[in-house]
Amino acid sequence: MQTGKITALYVRFSYDDGIDAESGSIEHQKSLLKSYAESNGFTNLAFYAEI
Repeated sequence: MQTGKITALYVRFSYDDGIDAESGSIEHQKSLLKSYAESNGFTNLAFYAEI
């Protein structure tokens, strides 16, 4: 059931990864956060990134 609320998931670019806008570390962070959120019943996920 959706309530109109979102679950905001925040990822951050690491300059140690190089200059790629969408680095491997961001993809890894997204994967970990999505897995955690889904396994704990969080829905309507929205990712936000600081690049």
